[in-house]
Amino acid sequence: MRKLLFGLIILMLPLAVCATPIDITIIDEVTLNNVATNTMSSTVWIADLTNPTFYVLYDEGAGAASGISVALSIDIYEDGTNWIDGSWFDFGGGPASFQTSETISVDGNYVGWLEKAANYPFFRLAVVATADATGSAVISTFMRGVK
Repeated sequence: MRKLLFGLIILMLPLAVCATPIDITIIDEVTLNNVATNTMSSTVWIADLTNPTFYVLYDEGAGAASGISVALSIDIYEDGTNWIDGSWFDFGGGPASFQTSETISVDGNYVGWLEKAANYPFFRLAVVATADATGSAVISTFMRGVK
């Protein structure tokens, strides 16, 4: 019995060692202002990621005192043609409540994570700014997961 258990452990060890963390840049330093008020990330295949998590880096630029903010939302689809509004968890709401949008208005980072990525294999992040003539914000985002 011990030999069998030892053999199973030896066979399963490479599976644990082969798990590779992956970072995917989905928006690379886009400046939002009164001219460019929104951006959409690239489409990301997340079905084969465990614990897909997205990170948003937010930096207010010139005119930050004007009150610029950005609203985040996600779109998902499972059939390849029909995008639908998605939801996620974050540290503010925790695992007890889904988020469908988040507004960021101060410099910093925002982290959200998805549940059961296999249910919706494609993901994209939408960012919309509320800006006046002098406000701007620089947005960078990436997706992290284990493959």
